[in-house]
Amino acid sequence: MTLVYNPPVNSKLGELETEPIEKNRTGDIMKFDRMLSILNILLNNEKITANDLAEKLEVSKRTIFRDIETLNMAGIPIVTYPGIGGGIGILEGYKLDKSILSTDDMQNIVMGLKILQSFENEDIIERLITRISPNTEDIALMESNVVIDLSTWYSDGYTQTMMDDFKKAILRKNRIRIEYHSKNKYSIRTIEPYKLIFKYTDWYLYAFCTEKHDFRLFKINRISSYKYIEEVFTPMPTKDISMDFSHKDNYFGETKNYPLQEIVLEYKALDKDFLIDKIGARNFTEDGKYIIFYSSNTNWAVELIISLQDKVKVIKPQSIKTEVTDRINKMQEQYKR
Repeated sequence: MTLVYNPPVNSKLGELETEPIEKNRTGDIMKFDRMLSILNILLNNEKITANDLAEKLEVSKRTIFRDIETLNMAGIPIVTYPGIGGGIGILEGYKLDKSILSTDDMQNIVMGLKILQSFENEDIIERLITRISPNTEDIALMESNVVIDLSTWYSDGYTQTMMDDFKKAILRKNRIRIEYHSKNKYSIRTIEPYKLIFKYTDWYLYAFCTEKHDFRLFKINRISSYKYIEEVFTPMPTKDISMDFSHKDNYFGETKNYPLQEIVLEYKALDKDFLIDKIGARNFTEDGKYIIFYSSNTNWAVELIISLQDKVKVIKPQSIKTEVTDRINKMQEQYKR
């Protein structure tokens, strides 16, 4: 069986079909969501103008005033202050417990939502952030000790389309047929998708493989083509997801599974900035001449050294030096031919 490669534009699963919801019920849900946002903003600000509220929640001033009237009817004493410096606020002296979450709790939740938003890019997350943290985004980021943005790994259009399609398939519980390039072979798999997972610098799709009759992690970058199948699967209990890749990909540091070898590289001072960006600053010796790191994976180390181009020269061990030289000679022969 051969699966023809589909260009990105043809590989989309299509728009997610949702169950029809009664129109007035949808309006009620949106109104309730909006009023919660207004209440939270007012609890955390002495005053705010109707214009600012309307802009934050992307509705008209008239809608804001209607929602405020509803909140008043529910027993929340909201008042307006006219003139310069005026605005909308909760009546002074009225107490409503807003200490369910501490400041640190709020910041951690907002940080998690910002991470999600960096690749989800959905309005619903922005509204949720507004409900939890009524301050502006700049202030929220300034108050947080950590800022993480995953959009760097999600910026190309094809990857984003593929991830969006996989999310829809997970929600709809639909099978997908993929062309997959593992480290050992090329194969065509029919899978039942369960989760999208980000680990280290890569995305993975956790799915049940119908050919292997077991759960597998499929690296997104190794999926060359995918096709939506009009088959709905019945979810089953998922296994614990093992994300320990130390036996596959090594790094600068110690592992318990394999013996380490010391690798020494020589470099020139003018290339130091380039090399720091590639491998980090902790492996440079104080004399400004050498990079020293440890690895138990020879193939990984050789590929890393070659990626550093002509900026480094292997000093030791001899086995690594020989392997790098052989690889370079093979590359030269390939271009000669």
